[in-house]
Amino acid sequence: MFQFMGFGIMGARESPFMSDAIVQFDKAKYFSLETFRKTGAGVRTPVWFARDPASSDNLTRFYVYTLPDSGKVKRIRNNPKARIAPCNMRGDVRGAWVDALALMCSGDEVDKGQSLLIHYSEVWFGQADWRLLQ
Repeated sequence: MFQFMGFGIMGARESPFMSDAIVQFDKAKYFSLETFRKTGAGVRTPVWFARDPASSDNLTRFYVYTLPDSGKVKRIRNNPKARIAPCNMRGDVRGAWVDALALMCSGDEVDKGQSLLIHYSEVWFGQADWRLLQ
């Protein structure tokens, strides 16, 4: 089970016994984030993410940027249960689904996540203008 954190940025924690499940995200640029409505119906959204290479306590974290009034944030506030799977930019799933728990980041963790996203954007896409996120 992952623990997901985010507000404008979301991250995930992996249990140590799930290392094989994490390997599938190593070369992925996007993952499908499935959050759940009050009715229990899942809503899948392809999102670009950054993995925290310095995750502490033997857990892996992923960060995603999104707006605080987006549908996925509203669903996460209501129900933190989520699932993630590697996908392409159109949302076509390219790996196994992994159960997750979504939470909102705050304070220094938001800054860390944003820094990782900026770094990964330069690695994957070249220079990006991140002033829009500030």
